[in-house]
Amino acid sequence: MIIDKVLIIVSAIIKNEKDKVLLLQRSKKSSYPGHWQLVEGKLEEDELPLGALEREVKEETGVKVSQIKMNTVTYNEIEAKGLKYLCFRIVFDAKVVSSKIKTSDEHISFGWFNKDEAIKLPLLPGTENILDKLL
Repeated sequence: MIIDKVLIIVSAIIKNEKDKVLLLQRSKKSSYPGHWQLVEGKLEEDELPLGALEREVKEETGVKVSQIKMNTVTYNEIEAKGLKYLCFRIVFDAKVVSSKIKTSDEHISFGWFNKDEAIKLPLLPGTENILDKLL
């Protein structure tokens, strides 16, 4: 596959008190509509990974997280909007401070899932591998 663009993404494995992981369902206007994903987003220019993670979590869920710890780095290739991307994901573990989730307009729903429940969902490419390895 010829790559058009490289993306660096920060992803959060956010767990609640029942040890379930927060997943967000993508809106109809996004690429991969209706697919589920971790709380994640692109690292912006001159932004450090931890700051990007905190920003994305706040923008996409409205909550704060604690006990943030880098877990791993993964990569995968995806196609979206006619382009081929190589995505590097910096994956962090985190605990939710408050469970009052308010999704952004990028998402239509959210849920807390264990691994068995999550892998049955239509997942954004790369998400299943992360969940499979880390849960």
